[in-house]
Amino acid sequence: MTDLLKNTVEDFQVMSQDASLSVSLDAPVEPIWILGDKQRIRQVMLILGDNACRYSKPGGRITIALWTNGAHACFSIQDQGIGIPTQDLDRIFDRRFRSKNALRSQEEGSGLGLPMAKSILTAHDGVIKVSSVENAGSTFTVTLPLYSSSAQANNLSYSK
Repeated sequence: MTDLLKNTVEDFQVMSQDASLSVSLDAPVEPIWILGDKQRIRQVMLILGDNACRYSKPGGRITIALWTNGAHACFSIQDQGIGIPTQDLDRIFDRRFRSKNALRSQEEGSGLGLPMAKSILTAHDGVIKVSSVENAGSTFTVTLPLYSSSAQANNLSYSK
């Protein structure tokens, strides 16, 4: 997770240049391991990073953090963007739903990114949560099980 997130943040920095956004990463030096599809987890990171860049106010800041919490790896992406109205928070992971303030912005979107991210994370036994304040920004937090050799052994099945 550490290297994957560091490499993906480099993409966020390129995406954020047009809006003069600053992007920072707070991650441990030591590796954090999960068991999963690297490309799909990267896809989740890119969906969240793209949204943060897309809906941030020019000159704003995007903060990415990675840490462990017990048996889980966690990362968050926080922006200082348009935020999500409270009444829409329960629906943002529904297919094709776009919040009214996202519709008012000049940004186009299909309303498929967040549902796709949630689906990918569910397939990895992960969870995604959001906290947001309209006109102040949003924080998306992803939690995934850490890799453990005992968990891997328990998931192996043998056939005759």
